[in-house]
Amino acid sequence: MKHENLLLNRLNLKKGVEEQTKLYKASADSYEKFFDECLEENVDDAIRWTELKDSFSNWYRENIGDKIPDAKEIKKYFENKFNKPQGSCKNLKKEVVKGWKGWSIKECSIETSDNE
Repeated sequence: MKHENLLLNRLNLKKGVEEQTKLYKASADSYEKFFDECLEENVDDAIRWTELKDSFSNWYRENIGDKIPDAKEIKKYFENKFNKPQGSCKNLKKEVVKGWKGWSIKECSIETSDNE
């Protein structure tokens, strides 16, 4: 009986780890998909943190689902991708922003079902 309980606990633990791994992979894939679809290199522009967060959140809601990652998680991903935001860089509008130099947000594609 103890042996069976131990096996069941291990199976449940393994399922939990597999589920968390799937969630993590889906999350990482969504960031990469947003990056590929919505960002482009542009030496003359800069992305403000709030602009990036809002754009990602809107894209995520339309393409992935309503459970948007929290702002800290979003920022952590993009800081790993781009490094920490720079204190003062100019965007195309010549505004000084705290953000990432050399990148622009382009028009993001929004997936729709065939019935629409």
